[in-house]
Amino acid sequence: MHTSAKITALLSTLALLAGCGTSSKLNRIQATKMVPSSEAFLFTPPGGPAIVGVLQTDYSNGTEQQITLATSSGVPGENYANVKLVIASGVNQASLPNASTAYSDTRSIQRELRAEFPSMRMTPSSLFLQNNYGPFSYAVGQAATGDTCLYGWQQIRSRTEDRALFRNNGIVQIRLRMCDSKATEKQLLSLMYGYTIATSYSGRFWNPYGEPQTPDRALGETGSPIYPPDGVGSFSLASAPAPRRTKAPRTTPVAKTPEDRPLILDPPVTPQPSGSSESAQENAPIVPLPPLTSVIQQSTDN
Repeated sequence: MHTSAKITALLSTLALLAGCGTSSKLNRIQATKMVPSSEAFLFTPPGGPAIVGVLQTDYSNGTEQQITLATSSGVPGENYANVKLVIASGVNQASLPNASTAYSDTRSIQRELRAEFPSMRMTPSSLFLQNNYGPFSYAVGQAATGDTCLYGWQQIRSRTEDRALFRNNGIVQIRLRMCDSKATEKQLLSLMYGYTIATSYSGRFWNPYGEPQTPDRALGETGSPIYPPDGVGSFSLASAPAPRRTKAPRTTPVAKTPEDRPLILDPPVTPQPSGSSESAQENAPIVPLPPLTSVIQQSTDN
């Protein structure tokens, strides 16, 4: 018993020593973290949808953000914009995994659609579309709840002839998932045209947009007029409100009663003596006419 007590005491002492050498500080994995909405790689167009949260993941050769967007839909899942910035050389810790730089082909997109919308048929668009950053594609579907869902994808990368060892490198991959109970396909598609990429890497090697386009050769040349688009201008007669024409009220003529008719008086006739001649009339005395007021008074008295 005495020996076993010594062994127990020795083990307890070793446990205490081991505990003193162990740190209780919590180490957070820095590869994935929440960042403020103001640090999002992508901004939605004015009017929304609003950015709810941003989850950022670092890779040895880039950074990815899952930007959660406001959702107004009964379809399971959340709306989001996924933005991945990839460069050729390592910018983060070498121990982190590498982000894929492969272009998304038809099979990979079909797998993404099945994962995002397992109970919905999504139809890829056959149209060639292009926004400010280049070509993009999308698929659209209608949920059983009546909601419209859109899934868009885009890879931004400079042309092969523009890329070199230390310039015009880098890739930006975009994924947009949106479902809405009231929006139409056209309204959801406007998000693919209206978003803005708000971040980049520093250095000459980072430029996934390629060389800037040269100006049109017709600029500044004679014989090449340039007109403003329809509806653009400081003032347009077509947009000015037309003056309102007001019709005069129609009046129905009312027959006047005898009381309303004006009283017309003939001048009084002075009787001439019989047998008078022209000379007699000339030499006859002139009798002045009675005042008009007296005549009117006599007519009203009668």
